[in-house]
Amino acid sequence: MTGMKSRYILLCLLAVWFNLTAHPTLDIRMDAIDNEIKQSASNAALYLQKGEVQRQNRDFSAARQSFEHALKHGTAQPLYWYHLAKIARDQDKISQAISLLTQAVDWQIQQTIQNNTSVLIYIELAELYTMTNQWVKAANNYLKALQLHHKIDPGIYLLASHLFTQSGEAYLSSALQVIDLGLEQHPGRLCFHKKGIELALAGRQYRSAWKRFYYLIQTHPGLSRKAQQFTQLSCNQPLIHYNKAAL
Repeated sequence: MTGMKSRYILLCLLAVWFNLTAHPTLDIRMDAIDNEIKQSASNAALYLQKGEVQRQNRDFSAARQSFEHALKHGTAQPLYWYHLAKIARDQDKISQAISLLTQAVDWQIQQTIQNNTSVLIYIELAELYTMTNQWVKAANNYLKALQLHHKIDPGIYLLASHLFTQSGEAYLSSALQVIDLGLEQHPGRLCFHKKGIELALAGRQYRSAWKRFYYLIQTHPGLSRKAQQFTQLSCNQPLIHYNKAAL
């Protein structure tokens, strides 16, 4: 029993030690930021960095104080709300996070300001709406981010399209429109062409599906024969009774 008790105490001590040292990288970053703040106490960006490190370390009270210091020293109000929303999200207060981000968006619209902060806010809102299964709202917020910055991660076009398809057949046209927006910005992306064919078929837009298929084959001569046959087979299935001459 004594041996069992000793091992239990040792495990407890190890657990405590691990919790105290679980984020050594964050501690190093915090020390570095604090040293910079000593040299530049009115630098709002440093307080934002400090707050982010504290948030990642789940010291939410300290993070809020750092973000308040950032606001005091010139950080824009929407960016302040954005960071508070991330704290709320970490605490699973999704409704509060959405409210803060919506507040930030409304403020920027009233001030006719659209910048990189707006892109961050729209993406964060989209993620929160996705977490609460509000697919259409999520997709629309991704689209707003893309409208402000067309060439952010191309995967967002696919993600927004997928969210529209999650919302039912009524939104297939919206999903296809998103893919076409992606093709305007990234015309060489094979995945966008294939997704366009898939969505056109799902929406029974057979003429569009065939046109997309032939364009894909003509513009991607490197597409393997096997892939061409598979794509053609996929197109042929719902078109058995469709008059190709209509093309």
